Amino acid sequence: MTGFILQGNTAAEEILNTNDSWKTIKDESYHPLSVRALGYYVAGPAELVDMNSHVSGWEKPVFDDGKWVKARQIGPGLTKDAAVNSMG
Repeated sequence: MTGFILQGNTAAEEILNTNDSWKTIKDESYHPLSVRALGYYVAGPAELVDMNSHVSGWEKPVFDDGKWVKARQIGPGLTKDAAVNSMG
């Protein structure tokens, strides 16, 4: 699972904060590729992106997100004031 918290720095930016108004969809165009390397390998896994099934145009005001579902909480989150480091 992948998740994140978006939190504005000021009250004017709080409209962007993650909450139950967010919607989500699984982008089926991404597929991880296994890496086989002999010896030491220092890179993340590769991925294949099939642009024929990629979710595109989502950032445009006319995009139909009717098939998207509400985002759900997958664990407790900490605000930036409460977090100690990148691990919370």
